[in-house]
Amino acid sequence: MTAMRNQGFTLIEILIALLILAIGLLGLAGLQSRAQQAEMESYQRAQALLMLDEMVQRVRSDSANIRSNLATAGTDCYGNTVVGTGAAAPGGCGATHLLAWHNLLLGGSEGGAGGMIGARGCIDPIAAPAGSSALVALRISVVWQGLMPTGAPAGTNCGAGAYGNENLRRAVFTDLTIADLN
Repeated sequence: MTAMRNQGFTLIEILIALLILAIGLLGLAGLQSRAQQAEMESYQRAQALLMLDEMVQRVRSDSANIRSNLATAGTDCYGNTVVGTGAAAPGGCGATHLLAWHNLLLGGSEGGAGGMIGARGCIDPIAAPAGSSALVALRISVVWQGLMPTGAPAGTNCGAGAYGNENLRRAVFTDLTIADLN
């Protein structure tokens, strides 16, 4: 009689083991999904830093032209709004440089850059250091849409409201001061 009572236990043990294995595999799949999202966020940040450095170098190389135009215009320059090689950049920010930056932001291939979701670049004149009338200060920003909500970036308004949820907006920026060497 005891043999008949013990016959179903192996089947129950196997079913419980399969249930535990299934829960573990689902957890592993969720972890893999989060890891891929984090990898994409990291990739986008690396691309944004490359594009930010690209524009900083372009501004430094043409600082006399950009400085004079920005000092008088006082307007923003957006890297993703310039179209056509002969297009005039807003505020006279250097159409050639902005067109190249525009192409990078859209995923053009210069050194493999690109691939960000909704990339946008901004150049904003900011207050120059006190007592420096011969200086122009700029904030160069690159923003894009992230995959997971985090905190909204502070320090730049570039792309504000463009991604629906401010907690999806990602930003990297740097401040650059251009001196008048004349």
